[in-house]
Amino acid sequence: MNFKALLFLVIPAIGWAQIHQTAKVIADSETKLPIEYVNVYNDSDNTTSNADGSFTFRSIANQINISAVGYRPQSTTFDLINRSDTIFLATNNVDLDEVVITNITAIFNDVYRNLENNYPINTYNERFFLRCIVRKNNEVTRLQDVFGKIESSRLFKSQEISKIIYKAEILNMRKVDLTEKSTVEYLSFYNMEMLYSWFTAIFLNSDDYDFRNVAINDSTNHKIEFENTDEYRGKHPRKGYYLINKDDKALKEVRYSISFPETEEYKYKNNIKWRSTETNLVVNFLKDRKTSKYFISNAKLNTSTEVINKTTNQKDIYEVEYNMLTTESFIKDKIKLNFSVEKDLFKADFPYSENFWKNQNQLLLTTELKEFLIKVYENKSKGSEYKITGNF
Repeated sequence: MNFKALLFLVIPAIGWAQIHQTAKVIADSETKLPIEYVNVYNDSDNTTSNADGSFTFRSIANQINISAVGYRPQSTTFDLINRSDTIFLATNNVDLDEVVITNITAIFNDVYRNLENNYPINTYNERFFLRCIVRKNNEVTRLQDVFGKIESSRLFKSQEISKIIYKAEILNMRKVDLTEKSTVEYLSFYNMEMLYSWFTAIFLNSDDYDFRNVAINDSTNHKIEFENTDEYRGKHPRKGYYLINKDDKALKEVRYSISFPETEEYKYKNNIKWRSTETNLVVNFLKDRKTSKYFISNAKLNTSTEVINKTTNQKDIYEVEYNMLTTESFIKDKIKLNFSVEKDLFKADFPYSENFWKNQNQLLLTTELKEFLIKVYENKSKGSEYKITGNF
C-alpha cells in the first residue's frame, strides 16, 4: 500500500465523509454467553453478530443501534462503544402479563389488514450477504459466502399474486468444498429463488394448526405459538411462534421447526438413498426508517438429511445452514442480472477478490470456519485423499 492510500484510510480528505468502525463481541449480561444474530444498524448500514457473538460495523453515520428479540435495545455511538471490548445485553425485565389475550384471530386479522402498510408490495432492491455451510457428521465440509444485490417484486405472496419474481446480481463470492475422494454423493445447495421462498412463506393455514397466545416478559410484542393439529401432527410435525408488534401489528420474528418421522420415505439416486430429518427456520424483521416499511433483516435456515450408501451401508448426516443478512434495504441501485436465481448456488462461478474479503464486515468467520479453512490449506499442500473445489 502506498503512502497516499494509507492517508485515505487514516485521515479523511477534506470533503470526504469519515468512516467510523468498530469490532466487538455481544454477550448476555447474565450468562456471559455470546448472542447470535443481534441487529447492529443505523439509517445507513446494517450488520449482525455471528455464532461467536462477534461483529464488525462500518458506517459514515456515528450512530449505532443494537437490538435482539428478548433483550433491551441499546442506542449509542462509535465513540462510546469503543471504550469496551464486549457489549452486554440485558434481558427484558418486564413482569409477565397476568391476563393473556385469547382472541388470536383478531391479532392475525390486524396483521393481514396492515400488510400493505408494513411491507413492500411493489418491486424493491436490497443488498444482501449470504453464507452457506455444509456439515457432514458435525464437521464443516463446505463454505460459500455471497455478497450481492437482489430484486423482489414484493415481500409476501397474496391471494391475487401467487408468485414473487426475483432477480440477482452477484458482486463478490468465495467458496470452497473439501470432499473425500471416495465420496459418491454431491449435495446441492438451494437456489436463491427457493431460499427466499422459504424466508417469505411464513403464513400458515389456520385450519391445520393450533394457536395459543403466551405470556412473555416483553410489553411490546405478542407471542403466538403454533403446532400442527392432531390430524397433521403425525406426518410432518411443525411447531414454532410468531412475535407481533402490538403497536403497528407487524411481524418481528418468526421461528419454526419441522420434524420428519423415521417412516419418511427415502429418495434414490444411483448408489445412494436419502431422507430429510429436520428443518429449522428463523426470520427477523426490521423497520426501515426511510420508507417505514419492514424488511427481512436476517434469516437462518437449517436442513438435516440422512444419506446412506447402498453398497457400504454407511450412514452420514448432512446439515446445511443458510444465513442471509440484508446489509442495505430499499436501495436505488439497479440489478445487473448475472446469475440465475434458479441455479444451484454452489454452481456459481465468479472470481475471488482478496481485497474485498479481507475488508468485508458482514458475518465474520467463526472459530469453527477458521479451523475449517486451515484444514483446507493443509490438505491442499499435501495432496491428500480430499478433493478441493473452490475459487480461493
